[in-house]
Amino acid sequence: MNAKRAFKFRMLKLLVTPLLLLSVDSSFGFSIQEPAVSVDDQGFHLTSKLNIEFTEEVIEAIEASIPISIKTEFRVYMPRDLLWNKRVTAQELIEEVKYHAFSKNYIISSVDANVAGYYRSLN
Repeated sequence: MNAKRAFKFRMLKLLVTPLLLLSVDSSFGFSIQEPAVSVDDQGFHLTSKLNIEFTEEVIEAIEASIPISIKTEFRVYMPRDLLWNKRVTAQELIEEVKYHAFSKNYIISSVDANVAGYYRSLN
C-alpha cells in the first residue's frame, strides 16, 4: 500500500471508530459493542459485536417456527471540504434467526455468506 493511500485509510479509521460509538442509541433494543476498524492491502475491515434484545412477541414467533430476518446496512463516507461527502463503501448484511423444534436449537445464519451457528438459547 502506498504512503498516500495508507494515510487516507488511517484518517478514515480515525473518523469511523468514534462515529460507531455515537451513532447507536441502546434504547432502540440493540447496541454495538467493541467496534474496531483495521486496514490492510485489500481495504479496511469493520468488526463489532451486535447485541439485540428481542421482544416477547418476537421470541414467541421464532419459537413458533417463524424465521426472523435482520438486515444491517452501513455506509462509510469520507468528508470533503468543497463537495459533499464521498461514499467510500456501502454494505448490507442479512441474518436470519429461526428455531429448529426437533433439535431444540436456535439457528442464526448469514443469508449472504452461507454460514450458520447453532445455539441452545438466544442469550
